[in-house]
Amino acid sequence: MATINKAERKFKIGMTEISFPAPDSDLQTNIRIISNHYPQLRFTHVYEEDAQFVNGCIVYPIIMPPVKTNG
Repeated sequence: MATINKAERKFKIGMTEISFPAPDSDLQTNIRIISNHYPQLRFTHVYEEDAQFVNGCIVYPIIMPPVKTNG
C-alpha cells in the first residue's frame, strides 16, 4: 500500500527559515499571517512557482526590497 506524505513548507528570508504557521492553508494566507511579525513581507511578491525542494521541504525564497534612505 502506498502512503502519501506532505512535505513541510517554509519561507526563507536571508538565512532564516520559517515554517508555515498554517500548514493546511494556501500560500497567500500564510503570508498574511506571517506578515504580522515580518511587515516587510507586505512589499514583496511570492509565487507558488518560486518554490524549491530542499532536504525534503518546500522552501519559498523571499527577496527583500532594498533599504531606502533619504539623503
